[in-house]
Amino acid sequence: MFKWLLRDVNRVRQRDVAVIAAGVALLCAILLLQLPAVTTAGGEVLVLDRQGRGALAVLCFTALLWASEALPLAVSSLVGCVLLAVVGAAPWEQVIRSGMTSDTLPFLVGISITSDGLRTSGLADRMACAIVSRRPMGRKAMVLAFLFLGCALSMVVGNMASVAVVAPMAAAIIGASEDMADRVGFAKALMIACAWGPTIGSIGTPVGSSTGIMTIGFLDELGGVQVDLARWAAVGVPAALGLVLAGWLILIVRFRTENTPVRCRFDGAGGQRGGQVQGPVRGLSQAEWAVIVGLAVTWGVWTLLPEAPLSLGAIIGAILYIVTRTKPVRWNDIEHSVSMTTLVIVVAGLSIGSAVHQTTAGRWLGSALFSGVLSMPPLWGAAATAGMVILIKMFFSSNTATASLILPILISLKMAAGPSPVGMWQFVAPAALTSSLPIILVTSSPANLMAYRPGYFTVKDMAGPGLVLAGAATLVVAVVVTLFG
Repeated sequence: MFKWLLRDVNRVRQRDVAVIAAGVALLCAILLLQLPAVTTAGGEVLVLDRQGRGALAVLCFTALLWASEALPLAVSSLVGCVLLAVVGAAPWEQVIRSGMTSDTLPFLVGISITSDGLRTSGLADRMACAIVSRRPMGRKAMVLAFLFLGCALSMVVGNMASVAVVAPMAAAIIGASEDMADRVGFAKALMIACAWGPTIGSIGTPVGSSTGIMTIGFLDELGGVQVDLARWAAVGVPAALGLVLAGWLILIVRFRTENTPVRCRFDGAGGQRGGQVQGPVRGLSQAEWAVIVGLAVTWGVWTLLPEAPLSLGAIIGAILYIVTRTKPVRWNDIEHSVSMTTLVIVVAGLSIGSAVHQTTAGRWLGSALFSGVLSMPPLWGAAATAGMVILIKMFFSSNTATASLILPILISLKMAAGPSPVGMWQFVAPAALTSSLPIILVTSSPANLMAYRPGYFTVKDMAGPGLVLAGAATLVVAVVVTLFG
């Protein structure tokens, strides 16, 4: 046993040990040092109490481990959950309840089962083969096409459902690529596009993310401002289109994607090989029809029952897929389609985000960051708000937690400031849009984790380009909101 432990310890890199040590030092510093008080919009002097310092310390420590991958992501997540109880940020029962009772978990289980069926049934191969064979497409154009496809789908059905469609298609194209030697960079660019496209599209309309509906409710209840679909789309759609183009340029430059044609060999997509149709194309199999029925019912539930939890449609669709496919159900295959790592990271993100929101850490952090925005010119104020929210979003795997933490603070700040040339919607819009933009860390969004799961890119592969896109998003959102808000 001791030899086994020593073997695993020897595998730990010195860099990882240094990162963990730095994280522990940061954790202790926040817990032990007296951080300065901040003044809220209402003039209240806010001091971090013991629970608030604990939540903030665990947030910073876990985010550092996630970003560096010093430990496996799931291990870092579990450590973060345990630390919440150890430092007194939240009782253990509350930590478990906050992470396990979210609608996100059953949604991920249901959509992961159907998404895996999209891959294993051959339907993803068929759809990917249709894209490749319809017209010769270069790699740069392929990355742009998937960014736009994910963006457009997300505006209608939401970001996670969109990733569930485009990620298996992209994985099928990468897996069937004949250029084995030089496809690594293209694979990274294409799979990150499958995460970025739906994420960017979610800001285009209020239905793209739960944050949109929440923002409209906050503005109506707290600020007395009505924002309808057209008013949202007036800023959301131009911002999304601008970010798609920016993301495309960043990906093809970062991963040196050439515009050589994509050559694929599909063995099970209707007789199509190498991007060319060879003989009669067979009809859809029963397994493929089962996936289509499952996805159609899922989207039907979301469309006809907009007030129902998203997980309801995802679970119903998964059940229909399982019972309508011809092969007997092997539960081991079903378990394989649901990533335990993904679920653990989501639970940890929800628990930590909830602890920050429910303690003084949330109000302290929000007031410290946004109080100075009111005195800035409109363009620079919007850019500052967008940039800070994107950075804050790195620490949360829930758009809802981010929005519920930041938006009430901004509305309160604006109401306390009184009349000004900048209206309430124009002031809040940068935060409303960017709170749905987890574009830096894989762990910041379940949708990112769904694209990350096939294993074609690492956390670092996404973090570097994500920081560049974050800078572009800050400018794009600020300009669009200032012009059209």
